[in-house]
Amino acid sequence: MANVDDTDVWRVGFITEKDMSHWGLQGHIAVYVPMAYSIAGNVYILPANRVKPITNITSSDAMKFAISGGVTHVDEDAIREKKDQLQSTIDIA
Repeated sequence: MANVDDTDVWRVGFITEKDMSHWGLQGHIAVYVPMAYSIAGNVYILPANRVKPITNITSSDAMKFAISGGVTHVDEDAIREKKDQLQSTIDIA
């Protein structure tokens, strides 16, 4: 989640670059924030402390939530099941 406006309003976004120091921006990261009901979005370069990682849902479920304008329900049981399936696939390989 990205705090773009430096308020307590957060946007669902995806880290696209973890280190912007090659742009001369120490401690900054790039975050892509999709727009609801659209394939468009914006890339923001933010101080790293204004981004909160979301680790309890998949990136595809986060994208569905953002693109749908928040009306898509994130099923936590299904997420755990997907992670278990993935882990068993990795264990077999």
